[in-house]
Order: sequence, then C-alpha cells, then structure tokens
Amino acid sequence: MQLSKRVFNRVSSALHFTRLARLFGAKKVSFKQELFSDNYTNRHIKYDELADKHYVVSAHEATLFGPQGGLPNFILDWLKEAYLKSNRAYLRFLAIFDNTFVHQALQLKSYSSLVFRAEKTQSAYETLTLKRSYFYSLTAQYEALSMLPATLVVRSEHYSLNNLVLLLKHYFPNDISVSLTELEEKVIPAQARSQIGRCQLGQGAVLGRKFPQLGRKIIVKVKFESASCFAKLERQDSELVGRLQAIKSLCNYYVNHEVVVDVEAEYTGSQASCLKLTKQQPEAIVLGVNSNLTTRSGVFKRIVRAR
Repeated sequence: MQLSKRVFNRVSSALHFTRLARLFGAKKVSFKQELFSDNYTNRHIKYDELADKHYVVSAHEATLFGPQGGLPNFILDWLKEAYLKSNRAYLRFLAIFDNTFVHQALQLKSYSSLVFRAEKTQSAYETLTLKRSYFYSLTAQYEALSMLPATLVVRSEHYSLNNLVLLLKHYFPNDISVSLTELEEKVIPAQARSQIGRCQLGQGAVLGRKFPQLGRKIIVKVKFESASCFAKLERQDSELVGRLQAIKSLCNYYVNHEVVVDVEAEYTGSQASCLKLTKQQPEAIVLGVNSNLTTRSGVFKRIVRAR
C-alpha cells in the first residue's frame, strides 16, 4: 500500500494513473473533474481510495476548459462567470420554492386552527363567515405565491432584460421599459493576443487589442399618464415614491452586482410642472439631482429619479 501511494504521487496523467491502479488490483476507477480551475497553471492528480479498492480521481488535465486546453485564459474567466450565474439562478429558484413551502406550511397551521375554532362556533352562520375569511386570505396571497418569477429567473440562463421587463410588469401595473447604455471597450490582455510565429493552441490564439461590449448600466423607465399623480411624485408625498424604490430593489436583486441600475419616472404631456426651478421655495427642484424638466412645442417632459 505504501508503495502504491509513492507511485501514485508521482503520476501527472489520468491515463497513467488508471493503468497503475489496474496493476495494483483496483476494481473500479471513477473520475470527477471541475470545469474550471482557479489556477490555470496547476496540473495535478488527486485521488481518494474508497472501500473495496475503489479509486475516485480528481484530475486537471488537457481538456477544453483545462490549463492546456484550446481556450485563452480570459475567455475561461468569462465562461466561469456565466457558469456561476446560471448556478446562482438555480439557487434562487430553490429559494423561492422553499419560501413557498414555508408559506404553505403556515397556511396549513392556520387551517388547523380554523377547524378548531369552527368546532367552537355556536351557529352555521358563524362557521360560514369564518371559512369565508380564511379562503379570502388564501386568494389574497395567491399572487405572492406565484411561481412565475422563479420561472423567469431560471429560464434566462443569464440575465435577460426581456425577462426583467416581464418580471417588473408582473409586480407593478405601470408601463415599464428597460434600456442599456452605450458600448464599452474591453482590452484583451497582452498574454492572450496573437504573436507572429507563436500562435499555439490555447495561448495567444486571439486577434486584436480590444473589443466592444455592452455597458454595465441599465435604465428602467416607468411612464405615467396622469399629470396629477406625477405632480405628487415630484413633491415626494406619494406612495409612488416607495414603488420606484421597490422597482430599483427588485432590479438590483435580479442583475449582477456590478451593474448600476437607474430608475426614472417619466411624464410626457401638455401639463407643465407646478414646481419652479428656484432656491426661494421649499418645494423647488434642484436640476440634475433628482429631477429635470424639458419642453418642446408645448409638450413637457418631466422626469423623477428614484433615490
């Protein structure tokens, strides 16, 4: 056994490890391999010996995603990020399911309490009233227990803006649209660029110095048709202020932590704002801080940004 351990520690190939394991009487050899390695230059063979001469081998070798594979390191980093995002969406899906089961368990307990109280009622009318109040509470909570948000998150695979719009429209009755900022330029690392006469597979097999990519900022616009409701929103004395903050919180939960989310309430119509751009009134709007006003040919455009 000590001889086999010393021999296995010197092996750096899964094929050689399998041959040596068969030579030392192994009955079964299983393999497990991570898609991505934190250190691309680390190449090793690790194994666990289970009962009945069963070896479980963990190897980092020359695969498509390995250190000697056919993909440059910076592409592996992007693939790793996308892989983790899909796993995170799956965990969120399980969390929503778990939350639903907790709510259902609470409803079962309250139903048991309802049965006990119904047995203590003095008349059929009291029993019917008690049951109606219970089933009304179930109907009121049905929308909160809907699995539509979980379905949208899981089917996206990555963060889809179309699914984000559907998710927002599921919770909020307003007309909502999502847009991206201008393109950003990403620089390709020097060690990943192609070199004349040195273009090996997996290292330096990329042309160019930089490439365009979508920016890391999205703008969520919430449109209002009522000038009176929007005027209350401008004065920050409406419940719609909390709605804008809720929209921003939901967007921050949905997108990646590196993405900046701006939520803007917009009104376009013939009604001008009742607020004036002056420092002498306490209800004045500070231009460029949380609101702005524009007008053209009698059509006013008013915007309030969520804080």
